[in-house]
Amino acid sequence: HELAARLTAAVWWLWSLRGRLTEGRRRTEDALARYPHRDDVRAKLLDGAADLALDTDDDATALLRGREGLALNRELGEEHRAADCLFLIGLAHTGSHDWSAAHDALAEAIRVYRALGDERHVVMATRRLAWTYEHLHGLEAARALHEENLRAARAVGEKSLEAETLAVLGQYALEAGRLADAVPRLKEAYELHRGRLDLPDRYQVAVLVCRFARALALAHRPGEAARLLACAPAFFEELGVVVEWWVAEINEETLELIRPELDDAAFEQAREEGSRLTVDEAVALAVEALDDRA
Repeated sequence: HELAARLTAAVWWLWSLRGRLTEGRRRTEDALARYPHRDDVRAKLLDGAADLALDTDDDATALLRGREGLALNRELGEEHRAADCLFLIGLAHTGSHDWSAAHDALAEAIRVYRALGDERHVVMATRRLAWTYEHLHGLEAARALHEENLRAARAVGEKSLEAETLAVLGQYALEAGRLADAVPRLKEAYELHRGRLDLPDRYQVAVLVCRFARALALAHRPGEAARLLACAPAFFEELGVVVEWWVAEINEETLELIRPELDDAAFEQAREEGSRLTVDEAVALAVEALDDRA
């Protein structure tokens, strides 16, 4: 049991990144149940359990594991992992829309990361902090913080964080009706994610499919938008993830835009065709259609 716990503590993040979330969560929780020692191994397992709970839309468990991990890491004098737990606690609060609590946890995590000289994690947590700004300070304040954080991500050479920030800024441009500004940022985000040949983030690419569907709807390409909306759920199911609430909201708004433009037969045909697309094929379809629109 001890060897299994140590191995799980070392590699849980692979399940998160590769999309094998149900298996990862089961193994991590099983290791926690069999490993009661209050040491470095249990602290890492708690970090993994909180992260995987977030990935599977279980904010209550994420908060529970995050708080236990925070207390244990502080007990062990592990400042960095304590900041990681604060980061996860902040994310768990966003699930319940407790934006003030999320802001406070994320801001404290950033303070610790910065004191430790970890600029990569400063950038990562600041991206999430900007999300709280949308609800506490307004969209313009959030956009400004994301733009500043994009420069920081590029300065530290974090391609994945750069891509995620570009995607958010592209989404902001879409909601402002600036399609010409949005599409290049979404395309660049996609290329950055796919360019990570070591460990491409498959979940973020699937979210980009939803954002491209929104762009297509705003460009009055309802058939292509419907195809992408049908592609994304199948891929999320393959990854074993529950679609985050804000992604579901984007998809619902996209559907409301395109549904009046398609009769039932055209809509069902588009959905049937889209369900057979890979995410790469879906993005290629979107890019071609949006280039034609431009």
